[in-house]
Amino acid sequence: MLLSRQDWGRTARFSFVGLTLHGPSFHYAFQLLDRCLGTATTLSMAAYKTVVGQVTIFPLYVSAFYWYMGLLEGQDMAGAMERVRRAFWPTMVTGTAFWPVANMANFLYVPLKYRVAYVGCLGLVWNSFLSWSNCHYG
Repeated sequence: MLLSRQDWGRTARFSFVGLTLHGPSFHYAFQLLDRCLGTATTLSMAAYKTVVGQVTIFPLYVSAFYWYMGLLEGQDMAGAMERVRRAFWPTMVTGTAFWPVANMANFLYVPLKYRVAYVGCLGLVWNSFLSWSNCHYG
């Protein structure tokens, strides 16, 4: 049975990271982008926000995710940083294939008050990748 093989500790750690890192990070990141760059929904502004987010917010989040997961899994600081080093570039490459298209649609078509929810829905797919990647590189 599938649930008998479920790693509940892994599920709890990932859920905790989602609650304490992922959700708050992107909530405030989207607010910051709108505050600094405006709320216009033109193609050029959506592209600009997508690029800014991809080169500033996303690398910080990826690093924080692997570091945080390493610590929650009992690694010391050096072990957690080694996990970041191993997983960072493969995750950045995959994220660069996934998130720019998603964020362009987000900035062009999704009303401001629903943007975090939209990203959260897409996050189900992305988090499946992150869970696999964390296990693979951890």
